[in-house]
Parts: sequence; structure tokens; C-alpha cells
Amino acid sequence: MVLENTFLIAAESSKCREIAEKLLGIEEIRSTKVLGVHDLPENVLATIYSRPSEGLVDVYLQIDRMEGVLGIRPLGKTNVYYEKRKNGDVVKL
Repeated sequence: MVLENTFLIAAESSKCREIAEKLLGIEEIRSTKVLGVHDLPENVLATIYSRPSEGLVDVYLQIDRMEGVLGIRPLGKTNVYYEKRKNGDVVKL
């Protein structure tokens, strides 16, 4: 999967890319604009907005940060939680 015309609102954009690309099977995030973090709730690490060709904006996924656990919330789905271990491994909980 390749995301195009993507708006990334992220406190840690590199971590968001790593999670999106490695864990969710997204091969590439193209045309990314980093918008900053002023609108994010405190526990949210990042939100990716993808703008389809119709001009509408959909929330593709949201990554929550709670005590080192990242919750991935794809559009319309239940949260899937991942934890990044001290050794660098990321495991699905």
C-alpha cells in the first residue's frame, strides 16, 4: 500500500513513519506535509490524514501513546496495540 497526498500531524514523525511502514504494511508515505502538534490530545503520538482524490480528508490512523504502548487506530476499526521494547523490538500486544 502507498499513501499519497498525506498530511502527517506528529510529535515524532520518524516514529510514526516507522510504525506505519513496518507494522501496517504501508510501503511508502508520499507527499507528506508535517503539520505540527498543537491540535493533538496529550496521549496521541501522531495522526495521519490521507486526502483522497475527491478532496475529502479521511483519518487513516491515529497512534496513541500511553506508558510506552502505542495504540494504532485505523479508520473505523478497533485499536491495535503495539509496545516498543527496550531492545528496539516492536511487539503486538
